[in-house]
Amino acid sequence: MRAAVLNGYGELLSITDIARPVPAAGEVLIKVTAAGLCHTDLHLIDGDPAILPGFPAVLGHETAGVVEEIGAGVVSVAVGDAVAVFGAQGCGSCPTCLAGLENMCSVQVLSMNGIGIAGGFAEYMIVPAERHLVPMGELDPVKAAGLTDAGLTPYRAVQRALAHLEPGSTAVAIGLGGLGQFGIQYLNLLSDARIVGLDPDPAKRARALELGADLVLDPTSADFGEATAEHDLAGGCAAVLDFVGNDASLATARSLLAARGMLNIVGLGGGSTELSFFTMPPESVVTTTNWGSAPEMAEVIALAREGRIESTVTVYSLDDAQVAVDDLRAGRVDGRAVIVP
Repeated sequence: MRAAVLNGYGELLSITDIARPVPAAGEVLIKVTAAGLCHTDLHLIDGDPAILPGFPAVLGHETAGVVEEIGAGVVSVAVGDAVAVFGAQGCGSCPTCLAGLENMCSVQVLSMNGIGIAGGFAEYMIVPAERHLVPMGELDPVKAAGLTDAGLTPYRAVQRALAHLEPGSTAVAIGLGGLGQFGIQYLNLLSDARIVGLDPDPAKRARALELGADLVLDPTSADFGEATAEHDLAGGCAAVLDFVGNDASLATARSLLAARGMLNIVGLGGGSTELSFFTMPPESVVTTTNWGSAPEMAEVIALAREGRIESTVTVYSLDDAQVAVDDLRAGRVDGRAVIVP
């Protein structure tokens, strides 16, 4: 089978013929129909952090496909089923996993598709356990693939922010790319808050308005400070979801956060912010969101099947996997990049 293979940190993806895997007991072989590309993949390619167990490696942790073959003992899926793959795969047996939170597995074994074992940038992929598969019915796999991370992570982030979002309060999404666009939609669906989106890209700001934002601003503009004062944003936002996570976005987030508000660092931009009694609003909360749980992913898939959320995607062939990587690095991707074998 053909796969986009990473042969070492910092190298380009190469299209290579590799052996098609055979499912062992409890495993499922899927024919990949679509695989999302995200900024986490860029970090893995760069070795930041250097956590891949070895090379060659097949990345791709956002995957949709069709069941091609099942291993002995598999009972919940059958050949021909259309499925989305839950990517935050834990050990399955620690107390955290047993509580339904494999995304925070206390063992932290790096044995998940695309991050430790072969992922979806290939024609076929072994899923290590049937519990990682969510039926997607007639849902377009190209739209479904990104839901497993780009759709799931902001869903969990917004769910955690809801306790802070009373009617009439303000929620801010910083960064209106793939995750931020879903964040805007979930805030619109699940809260009665005023929704503000921040991004320097005018096209992304326009898209956020289409998806339900009440106000969009360019945080890099010279008059941003005046705009935050005019719209009562400075120190007045009950929830700030930072989908960028660099020094600049965190500084903006902190300036907007209200007393007793929540700042959730979702993006992997590698930034930091000063945290002390004197630098943070009184009784505010600073937290992170780590992917999402399997039950939450099922809820996201259900919302998509009901037509209540939209997925913006840019499609690439498997042969153009490196082009997708280059475009994502350069900020040229509209919504989520999706590779179709």
